[in-house]
Amino acid sequence: MSGISGVSSAINAYSNAASKISRGQGSLAANSVEMITSQNSLEANVNVIKAQDEMLGTLLDIKA
Repeated sequence: MSGISGVSSAINAYSNAASKISRGQGSLAANSVEMITSQNSLEANVNVIKAQDEMLGTLLDIKA
């Protein structure tokens, strides 16, 4: 999963983990790890989108 769907998935996972922490559900450590993992996934997917944008820009420059 990458790009926009990956960003959406990471945001949902982060929100769920934060919500569990605020309600006191589950382990604080496990939910914290889930939040960090989701944040890393979000950053990776944003980098994928940036790379796709750069490649499209390069392709358009070549085509022009």
